[in-house]
Amino acid sequence: MLRLLFTPRWLARSLLGVVLLVACVGLGVWQWDRAQATLDAEYAALEVPVSVSDLAPAGADLPSENVGRPVFATGRYAEPPLYVSNRSLDGRNGFWVLSPLDLADGSQVAVLRGWLPEIAKVPIGDVTVNGVMQPYENFYADSTAKNGVIVSMSRDEIVAAWGADVRAGIVNLSSQEPTLPGDPLPVPSTVQLGGVGFPLQNFFYALQWLIFAGFVVFFWWRWIGIDLRDLNKEKEAS
Repeated sequence: MLRLLFTPRWLARSLLGVVLLVACVGLGVWQWDRAQATLDAEYAALEVPVSVSDLAPAGADLPSENVGRPVFATGRYAEPPLYVSNRSLDGRNGFWVLSPLDLADGSQVAVLRGWLPEIAKVPIGDVTVNGVMQPYENFYADSTAKNGVIVSMSRDEIVAAWGADVRAGIVNLSSQEPTLPGDPLPVPSTVQLGGVGFPLQNFFYALQWLIFAGFVVFFWWRWIGIDLRDLNKEKEAS
């Protein structure tokens, strides 16, 4: 077999096989790197803050990929706020404060402004808010508000309190300009950034090139097996 491999014909075939093998593996790695680069670019794009108005129109559902996305909005805190009961901060039980923010287009967005130890009046006024978009809560969906107190930040509760012009999702406040006297204590966000679609086209291209590399090895091995068999037959015949 070694003598056969070192013949000029098989040296040329082996060199061609190595070139093809390196090319196929290299192209496969390149396509995989492109898939990873596409994922990184899409995640980076999702981390750029966008206007609440650009996510979804009033009355529409919040796209899953926008859950956990940084957002900003400029408007005016309005009334009435909603107080979410049985919410703790640093081991103390109290209330989350959910305020409607009136936007320039006439719609509203719910802003989770923070935590209070007890129900108290919260300031209203013109602000620019920055935060993270989180979905509605689905537990205790059949509960009803009592004197502005709710147990779940469900869509039905919020729409019932403020009307159908409320945009989907809740802005978990991280910063606000200007600050207002009596603002609640901020509540840390616990939602994760929504996922992005895996670039299957690049993945399958990478897989395809690796399969081609396997074919190169298979056919090289098959070809040399055929030549060895023919060589042995010639020796037996002689």
